[in-house]
Amino acid sequence: MIEIKNINVELGINSTKKLILKNNSLKLDKGTITVLTGPSGSGKSTLLKTISLLIHPTSGEVMIDELSYSFPISEEIKLRDHFRINNGRQKMGIVFQDLHLIPHWTNYQNIVYPLKEMSSEQKHKLDFFIDLFQMNYFIHHYPNESSRGEEQRVALVRALMLNPEYLLLDEITSALDPEQTVNILKYCNSIKALGIGILIITHYIPFARKAADQVLFLDNGIIIEKGTNEILSNPKTERLSSFINSLRYIVGIED
Repeated sequence: MIEIKNINVELGINSTKKLILKNNSLKLDKGTITVLTGPSGSGKSTLLKTISLLIHPTSGEVMIDELSYSFPISEEIKLRDHFRINNGRQKMGIVFQDLHLIPHWTNYQNIVYPLKEMSSEQKHKLDFFIDLFQMNYFIHHYPNESSRGEEQRVALVRALMLNPEYLLLDEITSALDPEQTVNILKYCNSIKALGIGILIITHYIPFARKAADQVLFLDNGIIIEKGTNEILSNPKTERLSSFINSLRYIVGIED
């Protein structure tokens, strides 16, 4: 389980410092899908980076299974144990919106080069993912020869090949058309079935209603509502209700 408690995050320098996240707490379980949604500028990407300790909280606690950190903490301490590969497994994988694919490597090379070497088990696993994600026809293309949806799948498989226990996805479908969005997000259920805990930032409420085990609604740096996907049909706060209504004609939410 990943758990954060009473997290505050200030960003900026001296007089320009701004409180971005305000006293937030949450839990992420393995084998579940958590959707993080909210308006632009609410702090969603900052929260994801804080969960992964790419940004250090100003105060609060972060627990990633057996790893536990209390803040404030010395900036000299490197908190990267969850990104190391131990016994062929990485604690946490992240796929950012811009994907970070290497342009002069083929899609296949982008997936396998971070592994350094491939065991027979990993080769079997890669074949499984190539089949699962229907990648055979573009796996040896270069990123600039691939569609955005194809690149999304390459980035996902690259992260999955590092065998993460948790996978954080930062609006990786934001540039896709509705059909491509559905094609990418439906794979999250297959990933979940492997026992991986998923946190995905998305505004695609129909997906969240169908697939999310937990929904977090962030506004102005505060998780103001959390619960099962039921809160997207019956929100308890006026702010979440207003947010869903604002998306109704954009993403085709039905009453």
